[in-house]
Amino acid sequence: MYKKLVQSGLVKTHSLPMMLQFFAEQGSEGSEGAPNTESEQPNESEEKQGEQQAKTFTQDEVNKIVSQRLERQKEQLKAKEDEAKKLSRMNAEQKANYELEKANKRAEEAAAKLARYEMRDSAKQMLADGGFNNADNSLLDLVVTDTAESTQANVNVLLNAIEAIREDERNKLGSPPHTWGILFF
Repeated sequence: MYKKLVQSGLVKTHSLPMMLQFFAEQGSEGSEGAPNTESEQPNESEEKQGEQQAKTFTQDEVNKIVSQRLERQKEQLKAKEDEAKKLSRMNAEQKANYELEKANKRAEEAAAKLARYEMRDSAKQMLADGGFNNADNSLLDLVVTDTAESTQANVNVLLNAIEAIREDERNKLGSPPHTWGILFF
């Protein structure tokens, strides 16, 4: 079928020279007489690029980085030692009370965080009910507070501002003529 199409002139064939040595696998000595175009050693411009990409530090910079790291480690170690000393001075009952206070504090922080997430969901729903469905996290961060009352007040202020902007834009555009329906019939 292909031969008939070529003979009839519907399909044209083009003869392109193919250099098959580019596709052949090269052995350790190159491919059968083909010149090896890749050099074994990188050229000077490649070496300069490699040097430019690598960041070098002076001894002073290294000393400063190391000293900062050591200071942070010392502060952490000192905090742990202070905690251990504080616990060693306490009797068993005081230790239990101290651990209980720490656990209560962590629980309160977790509860506050959970309440804030729930408040975000409520604020998002309030905004959606007010006709604003594009509330993202940064906007929710502006209106959500620790209490439901202040969050509700912030949502109301935001919705009022949005409605004022909408009304302002409607006034700028003007009201549509009542004759539009007549023009299209």
